Formats: sequence, structure tokens, C-alpha cells
Amino acid sequence: MKNIILAITCILFLAVNKLDAQIALGKWRDQQPYSHAEKVIEVENKIYCSTTGGLFSFNKEYGDFEKISKVTGLSDIGISTLVYNEENKILLIGYSNGNIDLIKNNQIYNIPDIKRKQITANKKINNVLFINQYAYLSCSFGIVVLDIDKYEIKDTYLIGETGNYIEINEIAFDGTFLYAASEFGIYKADINSSNLASFTNWNKLQDIPNYNKSYSAIKSFNNKLIANYNESTTNDIIYLYNGTNWSILDTSMHVKNNSIHIYNNKIIISSNYQVNIFDEQIINLNKIDWYLDAQVNSKDAIIGLDGIIWIADYNIGLVKFSEGWKFEKLHPSGPKNNEAVSMSVKGGNLWVTAGGVDASYGNLWKEFNMYNFSNEKWTNFDNSNLGNTNGVLDPYKVIVNPKNPNQLFVATWGTGIVEINNNKINSIYKDNNSSLQTIYETGSPYVRIAGICFDQNDNLWCTNQLVASPISVKKTDGSWKSFSLGGFINWPRIGEIISTIYNHKWVVLNSGGGVFILDDNGTIDNDADDKYKKISITDNNNNAISNEVYSIVEDKSGYIWIGTSQGAVVYYSPENFYTGEGFYAQRPIITLNGDTAYLLKNEIVTCIAVDGADRKWMGTLNSGVFLISPDGTEQILNFNESNSPLYSNSIVSIAIDDLTGEVYFGTNRGIISYRSDAIDGKNGYGNIYAYPNPVRETYDGPITITGLIEDSNVKITDISGHLVYETTSMGGQAIWNGKTFSGDRVHTGVYLIFCSDKNAQKTKVAKLLFIH
Repeated sequence: MKNIILAITCILFLAVNKLDAQIALGKWRDQQPYSHAEKVIEVENKIYCSTTGGLFSFNKEYGDFEKISKVTGLSDIGISTLVYNEENKILLIGYSNGNIDLIKNNQIYNIPDIKRKQITANKKINNVLFINQYAYLSCSFGIVVLDIDKYEIKDTYLIGETGNYIEINEIAFDGTFLYAASEFGIYKADINSSNLASFTNWNKLQDIPNYNKSYSAIKSFNNKLIANYNESTTNDIIYLYNGTNWSILDTSMHVKNNSIHIYNNKIIISSNYQVNIFDEQIINLNKIDWYLDAQVNSKDAIIGLDGIIWIADYNIGLVKFSEGWKFEKLHPSGPKNNEAVSMSVKGGNLWVTAGGVDASYGNLWKEFNMYNFSNEKWTNFDNSNLGNTNGVLDPYKVIVNPKNPNQLFVATWGTGIVEINNNKINSIYKDNNSSLQTIYETGSPYVRIAGICFDQNDNLWCTNQLVASPISVKKTDGSWKSFSLGGFINWPRIGEIISTIYNHKWVVLNSGGGVFILDDNGTIDNDADDKYKKISITDNNNNAISNEVYSIVEDKSGYIWIGTSQGAVVYYSPENFYTGEGFYAQRPIITLNGDTAYLLKNEIVTCIAVDGADRKWMGTLNSGVFLISPDGTEQILNFNESNSPLYSNSIVSIAIDDLTGEVYFGTNRGIISYRSDAIDGKNGYGNIYAYPNPVRETYDGPITITGLIEDSNVKITDISGHLVYETTSMGGQAIWNGKTFSGDRVHTGVYLIFCSDKNAQKTKVAKLLFIH
């Protein structure tokens, strides 16, 4: 029997010949930037580095990375400090919102007390000092003492002049006294005082220069004190106290210092432009100001137990500095920044823009930056590898050519449209080489493109803000045409554009303008037969719903879904926009937990994406993401900060990989993705397969059958033909839990998967080995 199973296993493995490289169904993965390093610590054989995006570790022995985030169990995002206590073998992670995670014996303990505390001050945790079983937290409002044995807050010290909030940047301890470097000088208190919670027991040092000014760091070292004074926004001064008087540590530095550490009687100082190392005699042993073809921008640095220097560089990530002046850049793959203004994915190839506009639709003047995620790797694109961007700024929207995944177009807020072929800039379309127009004089950087799309005939359409001809099209022959509709649109802030199956162009009018619709009758060059109308979002009784439109999409049935400030609406007869017959917005009604209401009523729906099963993924401004049934009457999922690894409840963009079902959520704090159970259906049954295959006795997850025609009927039988399970595919993919109709796990054996389209005209059979 074992030999038979082994033979079948080999046959099935060869038949499938491909393994899914994506994350498992229902699982998450972070897509955060790891190049902006901020903190670094050593924990046994690993180096931990926090960045603006998250946290990762580097195994010094094996040379591999591990990402640590909300996906793997952390409670939050936005790490502000990272400290390891060797005595208690505990890693403390402090967040900018006051949240705390303690990691001990591979267990994560969350202490949210500060985060939840109702105070008017900032709650950021700046630094941590361990003394025995206590962690003294330097917070933006005062000092919090944490008992790390009991995982609870022990005390809070508000040490301002009258017990008010003041920002504590760091605490030092010399064995008798605590020293708190604050925004208003350095405070000192005897640790054995009977009541450190009283501000009267904290006295400000009067003998240090600039004693009433901001000090960002302090350390106790060989009966000395080292304190960093913030002289200006670009220059700090480090003072050294030898027990008698204060002196300047090094008069030649003239930089902004970000951290000071003591390791094996050495002082290591991280600065914006250099890393300096001093011995106990205050002799400079090393000054590092340039590496890896870049100026140093060190936010933190340590000296490892083996003498290797590890630097958290804000521009290039974790840097390893070993003997012989050898430098190595180390960090996991990730986008350069956490902005995700627009995302477009085709054939497993995700593109993200990192520009945008300000709140009043003005320029941000951001350099041209884009990110690409393909083959499990992120690549960042800018002037260095795209070719000459010619001063192109603020990339706003990106779209991949549906007929050519190697060609994409980027709408910018000021410099027109950028065409990119095979990862190189091919053309930049502006007012001097297309029908696009500028707000001001010719050649000025004010060719603002708000929306971009392809129509059914592969023409490229776009919206051009604040000009007389606000809609333009690049035809397939390369020529351009604009539509003089400014007077009819009569709205300054023109936005997103989509082209429907009827080749109608729906245009969002931002800031309360509703929607404008254009029908060119398939004859772009003939203006005489054009039809167009500006509409308000109203119901069948002509009652106003909301003209504050934030998103628009066409689903697989040709219906138009619009996200407004009052939830989502749908047009079931969009082809009748001009005649008005049956043309009005409907508000789907949904019942949840016994309450019936309009779909996402009172929510601002910022973005909508349609998956392979025609379900709608809706992103909101304040409540996370919702997965809604095809008709909008059922809420299938809701992901938010509290119930999922989602970084933020504010969703900026959503993109769905039609090959794998992976859904990418662009939040205001970065990108995260979730593996959904629906993909686009195929035109025929070419290469269907199930995975995992074989299903091992230790596996208890979902079994995926993929490569199906949309809405396929899927029947699973044993080798004798007895039906054990039946379902309908979600787009091009079906899911089986490995159990029979009665809920029992099936026995060991080969199972047949019979697939047929909804008309039973096309069929296919696949095999699956199941080991109980």
C-alpha cells in the first residue's frame, strides 16, 4: 500500500509541476519599507532593526532575515524605541502611540495602558532604561515605570515644574541618582526617594550650560555623565561631566546627534552625517562619515559583542561595519516608502505610486518614485534607474496596459503623463507634445492629470484639471485629441475616470461635484454625435444621496459602483444615463447583527476593487476594509486595526492580483496584503490543479482547486465515484476543507475533482491524493 501511495504521489507531483509561491489562503503578509532604519540592538546571535515601516531581525550565523510585524503577532505599528534587557532576556518595543510589546521566550505580551490612557499629551515612548525588574520609560509626557515581571504599570512620574506634562527624552542612572533629559533641561532625583511621583523630589541641574533648554540624550559612564544639548535644528553639543564640571566632548562635530550608547567602555554616537566612537579617555577611535557611495545618516548604532559595528541608517537600512573598513547593506526586500497613493496589478506584477496631492489639491513637489512587486521582490524606480525623469514630480495614478504588462502609464500632478516601457521611460506627454493643457503658461509644471484609464478599444483616456478641455485621449495610432467640455462639466476639480463596457466615460468631480458621463459613440474624432451629462447622485425619488464622490468602479455585470461620503451606491442601468430610463442610484440594504441599514451608511468609501467572484472590496477613511457580496446585500468580511494585522483604518487604495487572489491594501501607514479565495475565471479548462497535493496527514488548512472557468461546478468523489463534496468556484478558484458533507475528514486515497462550467458544456477532471 505504501509503495502504491508513493507512486501516485510522484505522478501527481509531476502533473502539477508547480507550487504556489504565494501566501496561504486567508493569511496576511506585510509589504513595508525596511530601508529607513531607526533603531538597532543585538540579541544573542541576531541583530534587530526597527524602521519607519516595521521591524526585522538579521541572523548573524545564517545570514537570513525575519520580518516581525502585526502579521507575526506585534500589536501595533510605528516603533519609536527598541531595547533588550540581557538580565531578564526580554525585548521591549515601544510605539509612538504609547503602546508596548514585551517579547520573552518567543511570546508577545501587550501592555496597552498608556495607549488607552485619556491624556492630552503625546504618548510616544522615546527611550527605556532597565533597573532590575523595572523598565523606566521616557515618554512624551513624563516617566512611566513598568514591572516587567508582572507585565504591568507600577507608577507614573510627572516631573514638570508644577507636576505638569513635559517630554522626557532619555533617563540615565549612576547607581544612586536618576537623571532625566527633557525638553526643559535635565532633572535629577534619588532613586531611593520615598515618593518619586512627586515633582518636588526632582531637581533641575543648574550647573550645566543651557540648563533650561532641550536635552535629547543622557548616559552615565565611568562616574561621568554625557548629555546631548539640542542647540539648533541642525547642530547639537555634547557635554561631558567629570564629577566636578561640564565640558564639551568634541568641539569639531557640528552635527545633529540621534543616539548615544556605551559599549565595553566605548562611546558610540550616531549623527545625521557621521558615526563617532570614543574610548574611555574620550579619544576618538573612529569617525565614519561615508560608506556604500552614500553620506552617512545614522539614527542609531551599536558595537556588537564581536566588535562589529551595526548602524541604523535612515537612507539605506542596516549597515554592517567590520574590520578593514568593510561595509554591507542589509535589509529585507520592501518598497522605498510607505506611500501608496495608487496601485495597479496585472499578471502578478504590482505597481505603486508614491506622489499625490495635498488637501487642497495643490502640489506636494515629491520626486518621481514608484515601486514594483514581482516574483516576491520589491524594486524601487526613480531617476536613477528609469532614465531621465526630466524633473517629473508627484506621480499620482498608475495604470498597466491590459494588453501589454510591460507598458504602464503614470499620471502626474503637474508634469503630464509618463509612459514607461520595459522599466524605462519612453515618453513624457505634456502640453507641448499632446492635447494635454497647462493651467498657466506653456512649459510650466502645471499639467495636472487626475485620472487615467483604457477603453474597450485600447485608447488611453485621462482627466486634465482646471483647463478648458478637461478630457483627453491618446488613440492607438499615437495621436491625441481633447474634448472641450469645460463649460459643460463646470467644475474645477475633475478626478478619477473609468471606461465601461459600453465605452462610456464616467468622471468623478471631486469636492462635491457628483459625476460627469461622456459617450463618444465610438467615434472619437466626430464630436457631433457625442452625448454627455453631469449628474447628481440621487435615488429613484430624486432624493439627494451625496455628491461627495471618492471612488468609482465597474463590476463584472457592467454595473457602476460609486463610493461616497454616505456609503456606496450602484447604478444598474448605466447605459441609460442620457435617456434617464431607469437611471438612478440604488443604495443596497444590508442587515448586520440584527440592524438593517444602507450599505456603509455614514462611511466615506475611499476606494473600491472588484475580485474574481464579482465581490466588492471597499476601503473606507476611518473603518478599514469591507468585503461585500456581489449584490451589496451581505457583508462577508471587515478588516480593521483591532481585528486584523491591518496597519490603519484609513484606506487609500486597493489592488487585486487576478492570478492569485492576493488583495493589496494601501493604507496611510503602508501596504499590507491578504490572500483571498477568489481569482479571475479562465476562458477554458487548460491546466487546472489542486494544492497542496498530496494533502499530508499533518495538514489541516484549505485545499485550493484553481485554473477554473468562472462559476464552475466542482464535485469531488472518491475513486469509486461516491460524492464527498460539491461547491461552486469563486471566480476561477474553489476551496475544499478536506471534509465530507457530514463534516468528517476524508479517508486516505485518491480523489477525483470533476469541474464543469455553469452550462455544463466544458468539463475537466483532476486528481488529488489525500493522506489521512
